[in-house]
Amino acid sequence: MREQIATLRSKLEKEQIVTERLLKQAMKKRIGIIRRQAVKEYIMACVCLILYPFLYYVANLSALFLSTTLLIFVGCVTATWYFQRPINDKLLGEDVDTVVRVMTKLKRQYQLWMIGAMPIMIPWVFWFWKEYSQGLNMPEEVSYIMLGVLLISGGIGAAIGLSWDRKVIRSCNEIIAQLKE
Repeated sequence: MREQIATLRSKLEKEQIVTERLLKQAMKKRIGIIRRQAVKEYIMACVCLILYPFLYYVANLSALFLSTTLLIFVGCVTATWYFQRPINDKLLGEDVDTVVRVMTKLKRQYQLWMIGAMPIMIPWVFWFWKEYSQGLNMPEEVSYIMLGVLLISGGIGAAIGLSWDRKVIRSCNEIIAQLKE
């Protein structure tokens, strides 16, 4: 009887180790998805930080507009870095409650970011249109066509950004749900 109980305990311990290992592998995969989203955001911000100063000279944009735009991009990169700071390899070694707390906080930060950052982009698009139109001395008819193009482009950019943020939120939800089971 004691041998059977010892064998049963041994099997349960092995099963628990396998379950923990599989759980950590799944978490590592999801955390990798979250990190990749941040890398995409960093790359896009760097591209914009490089290209927008050229627009200053090419399109004759104002220094105030360029400074504000670059400040927005730096703010986005800083916010992404700040949000992603707790997501590291040490997190996988933490207890379940800590991981759930970190993922819940990250999810909430991304949700607030989506609500707070998107309204800023709408006036920025109109400001860009005004600056660009004036800088290139566009006729009014062409200027309104340009506004349409900017709004469509801005909508596509917003959809891409929102899908990236939703992917992070979805990964956080999956990690949280998996750990709560």
